Amino acid sequence: MQVVLVSPEQPANVGSVARAMANFAVEDLVLVNPECTVDAEAIALSKHARSVLEQARYMYTLPEAIASTFAIATTGKIGKQRISFSPRNCVESIEHTDVSLVFGRESVGLSNAEIDLCDTMLHIPTAESYPVMNLSHAVTIVLYELYVAQRSDSLPARGLERELRTLEKTFKSLLDTMDYPEAERQRLFTALRSACAQSLLSTADMHSLIGFFRTINKRVD
Repeated sequence: MQVVLVSPEQPANVGSVARAMANFAVEDLVLVNPECTVDAEAIALSKHARSVLEQARYMYTLPEAIASTFAIATTGKIGKQRISFSPRNCVESIEHTDVSLVFGRESVGLSNAEIDLCDTMLHIPTAESYPVMNLSHAVTIVLYELYVAQRSDSLPARGLERELRTLEKTFKSLLDTMDYPEAERQRLFTALRSACAQSLLSTADMHSLIGFFRTINKRVD
């Protein structure tokens, strides 16, 4: 599991995130195009998690950071067009072991385009009068829920990343055959990913869907 911070702005938050990660036995921190440096303040606030900061990986783009993982975008604001999970429901629904938890900027969070790059979306329920949380606090809550779930064996160890990628590739091929409008494709991919994450599909279920889409593609072609 990795924690991905997209363009973090405050060294203090980066240090506090590192401390929270160490609290819950997560070591892999990825900083995507950070707008701050890991300075003395960050190191001081990380306390005994300095090694998390020292081993942090730096990347230029979000796609590079989340490649080959099941990416979960986090947001303080949810719209009507997207399905989101709470941290607890997310734990119950995800069967993937190679996970990227993606957190946005302190000031504006993740952009819509960045959320669309991820496989599903997570939202921490908060008061409507003040829904946006501090970055390090949000990271702490999400990691806590995952940690408790792992200790209680409620987070399945079986991963379906390969099947999901194959399903998406097959679905894309079908859309190509149908000459489906480009403007509508991302909405369909987002819906497909959300449906798969929510439904607790087994490996056999995923292979059935892949075969179904391939059969449709051949007949349409």
